[in-house]
Amino acid sequence: MKHFNQDAFLADLGTTPWSTAFIFDDIDDVWAHWSTLFNVIVENHAPVIKKRVRSNQLPGSINKLYKKYRRHPTEDTWEHYRVQRNLVTKLKRVAIKRC
Repeated sequence: MKHFNQDAFLADLGTTPWSTAFIFDDIDDVWAHWSTLFNVIVENHAPVIKKRVRSNQLPGSINKLYKKYRRHPTEDTWEHYRVQRNLVTKLKRVAIKRC
């Protein structure tokens, strides 16, 4: 809604041929036509933008393994952390593809 122009929106609503919806006999067809006209105008003036909100995506066990690696940076602690991190990343990507 940052770039929404109310005057242009109202002008488009005023110039839309709403009466064309009443050529249909069935009330469901009238509603479908009217809502299509309205939705086209709304989409032109205020398009819906999808955004993903991310939270802390790492489970607690990954954070613990990372902290353990940072305290004792050995090859063994790195390997434990790396394996779990890669597993979590793979599971996240699979879950995102399902959505």
